[in-house]
Order: sequence, then structure tokens, then C-alpha cells
Amino acid sequence: MITSSEAGTITYGGSCSSSTTSAIAGTITVTLIALSEGTYADCVFRVTDSAGNGSAFFTMRPFIIDTTAPVIAEETAVTTPIRDSTPNYTFSSTEAGTISYAGSCSSSTTSATTDNNTITLTALGDGTYIDCKITVTDLAENVSNSVTMTSFVVQLSFIAVGESGTILTSSDGTTWTDGAGGVSSYSSGTKSLYDVTYGGGKFVVVGANGTIFTSSTGKSWFNRDYDTNNNLSGIAYGNSTFLAVGVNGRTITSSNGGASWTNRSCCGGNKGGVTYGNNLFVMVGEGGNVSTTPDGITWTNRTSNTSRSLNEVVYGNGTFVAVGSYATIITSPDGTTWTTTRTSNSETGFSGVGFGNNTFVAIASGGNIVRSTDNGTTWTAGSTGTSDSLFGITFGNGTFVTVNWQGTILTSSDNGTTWTSRTSGTSKSLYGITYVE
Repeated sequence: MITSSEAGTITYGGSCSSSTTSAIAGTITVTLIALSEGTYADCVFRVTDSAGNGSAFFTMRPFIIDTTAPVIAEETAVTTPIRDSTPNYTFSSTEAGTISYAGSCSSSTTSATTDNNTITLTALGDGTYIDCKITVTDLAENVSNSVTMTSFVVQLSFIAVGESGTILTSSDGTTWTDGAGGVSSYSSGTKSLYDVTYGGGKFVVVGANGTIFTSSTGKSWFNRDYDTNNNLSGIAYGNSTFLAVGVNGRTITSSNGGASWTNRSCCGGNKGGVTYGNNLFVMVGEGGNVSTTPDGITWTNRTSNTSRSLNEVVYGNGTFVAVGSYATIITSPDGTTWTTTRTSNSETGFSGVGFGNNTFVAIASGGNIVRSTDNGTTWTAGSTGTSDSLFGITFGNGTFVTVNWQGTILTSSDNGTTWTSRTSGTSKSLYGITYVE
């Protein structure tokens, strides 16, 4: 645009010119004759009136002509499969500019530089990603080619189960998605699910009225109900065998990935939990019952030295730890000989126990926990910061994850010292959780 106090003839200088040569008293817009790409800092013009009086030369503000779009290319694809909900991706660009995202992926990084650019994707749920695309727009608004990221899989690491057939999955314990695909299509799909484990390439979930579901992916589930009269409260995998336990002494095994089950004669009473370690299944239950078996078939009752009901048991660092009512904790180096390391006549009971990073963490009602770093010999009290009852706990990827009332999920990356609440996407209570190695 050229503004002049008088009409006259426009004269151009430097690298610029125009077919517009007449100025008016006022403002006019001129179009410069086509310029090649480059930086222009020497373009000048002046106006000469009819009396031959010429204005001073005015220097145009420097500008750049850019009609070439950036060219981008994938340099480092997302590792696949990956158990990280915020993976990194690297691409190169021939120009700086603004990054745009399309498809299922995005990032808080929106500026690209010339050369390689590493971006961290915004948290993704577990699953397969095939439609993630990026483009770069330079300062001249030239849009690059579109690059589709090489497809990748965010693999689930954690799976939680609970009320009314709820199944949630996560790659890192932080971001959670619905994993109950196919469960609701079964009559037992609305029953509560109490425990879950993984082994031999299969997920197995157990719950109310003999509910059993199996899956190879943690997303699509198949009904394997065994006994509609007895709740199944715990499940473990070892020695190529799944072992599920429940009320009224119910004990069943499967050696074909949970497709079929066999009733095993064991011991009476309600069973709380079961684990596998040191080539041995250890099952705990009411009245301080502890029973062991190498294969789920031949059972031996053990002396637990407590009459308090035991709700859960875990194995870690060469030690079995079982927890139960009245804050009872018993430990064993081999599953055979047990020692009571903690009990109380006033405290509420422990509902679960997990092990990781040389630390045992037992959970209770009111959001309370206790921690041990010496194989269960001594315990230190702590809190998760919630007043809700805690029902299940596991450890994986450097993180303890506990689930509880109304869909609350808490994580701790400092061995249970501090806890962070995570969004689960459900208000249903969660009862069990496991980590997939």
C-alpha cells in the first residue's frame, strides 16, 4: 500500500517494481511484479507530482518470498509394542514451522525446527494406532507433506476388575480405558469380578457365582463360568496351571488357558486369596487357614499360628506374606512355616498386599497402608490420602497401583510413600488388579 499527499507518478527502485505507476492523493494498493524466492531489503519507491516535485525515496519494510513448502519425514518411529502411554516420536523437517496433528495422536509440542524434532505424544490408551499424522506449516503458510506415523501398539500392562463386570486396562497405571469388550453379552457379565491374573498368554478373571472370563488380549473376553453357586475370590498362575479359589472351600484348576476347569478336593472354609512362588501355590482363608500345593491337586494344610481370617497372600524376595483381619500379617520363607509379625485387637483388617522394589505394601480400609522393606519383619504405617477402603494392589513398571471404592485408582512411584489419584472413567468399585510382565 502506498499513501501520498498528492497525485503523481510512482517510480520504483531496488529489486522491486510494479505495473502500477500512478498515485492518487490518498492510499492505493500496488501489486509487485513477480519475485523469485528470497529476502528483499532494498525495495524503494517515490512519487513525483505534475510539477516535477519528487518525494523522498521510501524504503519498503524487508520481506521474504517463500513458496516452497517444508518437507518432513519420519526419522524414529514409536517403538512397538510399547508399555508407555506417552511415547516419543522423531521426524525431520526442512523448515521451521507449526506442527499440526491428525488422527488419534496429538502432542503439546507445536513448534518444529529445521532438522530433527522429537515430540512426546499426549497420553494414549492401550491399543493399536494406525492413523496418527503430522504436517508442518511454515511462516509463509506453506503446508508440508503429510506423514503418517508407522503403526504402533501401546500394550496394556495393568488390568483392573470390579463391580458389575467392570474391566479396565492401562499401559502405565496412569491412563485407563474400558477393557470389558464382550463381557456384557453374557448373562454373568454384570456380576462383580473379584480377581485377575495373567499367565501362559492368557488373562483370567474370576468373580461372583463362579464367573470366569478369559482373554488373549485383555480386550475381548470369553465366558468360562464353572460353578454358579460359589463365588471365586482369588486366582493365580504357576506350573502351567491356573488355580482359582473361593467360598465353601471351592478350588478349581485349568491347564488349558482357562478354557475348561476341574474341581479339586482341598479344604473347607472360605478362601480369600492365592499366589504362586517358589514352585508352590499358597492359599489363605478364614480362621487362619493356610494350604499349599505344587500343582493344585495334592494339598497340605499348614499351621499359620493365627486364627484370624486371612484375605490375601503375595510372594516376593523369597518370602510369602499373608494379610487379614485385625491387621494380621504372617510371613513364611517357604510357605510351610509361618510367623506372625503384626496383629491388633483394634485396627481394621488388611484386604490386600503387594510386592515390588524390595517393598511389601499392605492395604486397608480408610486408605491406610503399612510398608515393609525387610521381608515383612517390621512395618511402617502410612496413608494413601483417601478415606476409601482399598481392595486390591499390584506392582509393575516401577509403580504400585491400588484400586478401591467407586472406581478410585491410586499410584505410587516411591514405594508407597506418596500416592497420586488417577482418573479411571468409572464410578464402579474395583476389587482386583494385576500387572502383566
